Amino acid sequence: MNAHAILLFAGLAGAAAAADLTLADFRAEVQFRDRRQSKVAATVRLKGETGGAIVRHTFLIYDGRQIEAVRAKEPSGLLLSCESKRAGRVLELACPARPAYQIFYSFETAEVQTRVPLPVPDVRTPSGKRVVEIRVKLPPGEVASRDTFPFFAWQTPEQGVAHIANVPSFVSLAIHSAAVVSRWNQVATVSALSDAAIVVILVFASIMWRWQWGRRKG
Repeated sequence: MNAHAILLFAGLAGAAAAADLTLADFRAEVQFRDRRQSKVAATVRLKGETGGAIVRHTFLIYDGRQIEAVRAKEPSGLLLSCESKRAGRVLELACPARPAYQIFYSFETAEVQTRVPLPVPDVRTPSGKRVVEIRVKLPPGEVASRDTFPFFAWQTPEQGVAHIANVPSFVSLAIHSAAVVSRWNQVATVSALSDAAIVVILVFASIMWRWQWGRRKG
């Protein structure tokens, strides 16, 4: 068996081992230096036998955006020997599996609507459990519009948290100056207007039903 075949079988074995792993906990902190620059620290905890397994993490990167200084560490601070490759909008980071490890990187965008990619590990996620926590920290004096992905509960105008079941490909939000953003800009979002439209339709339908019922009785 030649060296290429040995490496191929080793890679397949690592992928098979990763398929037996389950995500126990994923905590990401996205800290914005300004409206277009951020740094991310993601802590991953796994359940299962990690020996010999390779975990691949997928970053979805949109046009006009840059991800830099990607590195993975053990909790002790020891750097993990990872391999990365970029194909179009997808960056893949393959790292040796550990029960717990951290991924750090910086991100920059030229767009007002920021989509910060998150490292999505190719492991199972437990059903019915919110094992993913994402925290966002905005620069002082800045606020985010109400339309975010995922939905954040804002503990302060500058700090939000989301608890969900699966790791999303990205965090999406638009950041504005708290001094100039109007109440309308914070409230009049696509989701808010959709909710308002549904309420208006229900009220209108109720009025029409009452009107028709009154005509029949008359």
